Amino acid sequence: GRLTGVPVLINTSFNKQEPIVATPEEALSCYLRTEMDVLVMGNTYTRDRPPVAVRKARGSFEVVEINTRSGD
Repeated sequence: GRLTGVPVLINTSFNKQEPIVATPEEALSCYLRTEMDVLVMGNTYTRDRPPVAVRKARGSFEVVEINTRSGD
């Protein structure tokens, strides 16, 4: 922030067990399912995690595990 005047942290690999987030909906879902401190999108800043929204995000997300060992 002191160097650029822009006090922002950007996580360039914004995801968890999924492809990198590409839409606002994916960003919100990832935020609700993880332990990120805050979510900033455009002019929106939030630390809120309504329990109903967290349950919905977790319930609609499916982790697909892929075996990456060769020959399997």
